[in-house]
Amino acid sequence: MNTMNSHHTQNAKTSFSHELSFKCLTTRKEFFQYKVVDFLIPVSHLYPNFHAWLYFTFVRQMNNDSRKVLVVLDGNNVIAATLLKITEEEEKICTFFVDQNFRGQGIGTELMEKSLELFSDKVHISVCSQRLNELNDFLVQKHLFCLDRDVSGYYRPDSVEYFFSKKV
Repeated sequence: MNTMNSHHTQNAKTSFSHELSFKCLTTRKEFFQYKVVDFLIPVSHLYPNFHAWLYFTFVRQMNNDSRKVLVVLDGNNVIAATLLKITEEEEKICTFFVDQNFRGQGIGTELMEKSLELFSDKVHISVCSQRLNELNDFLVQKHLFCLDRDVSGYYRPDSVEYFFSKKV
């Protein structure tokens, strides 16, 4: 498990007293130890069968280096996470989420930068219409992703999925 320390941060939204740390989780044991499933509950409703995919695809493939999770910790509590797929066929940010109590403090920016360092080619991310307003400027302006296409009903009939990519 890799640990990357960050600066001490305080904000009017949520004050925290611990040094923030970034950890790269590469095993199932670490994934469950840090309760990543519980942390992702607020976004699980956005994709059908999210928990089935999480347990039976993502977590199952963690021990072979093709799946990693970067988490930001305030003490032992996860406050941000990104789920990464890194294979010869595809490099993708599967899930990117910062607890809303910790947004606007640069945590997501630093997490994205550390995530992008793990990729070697062209990285992809898709965003559902429900999260596009909060992520579009973050991806396009701050991190220079390009919108490749949008597809209605890709994951859910009542939603549009927006596909972005970036050469790293």
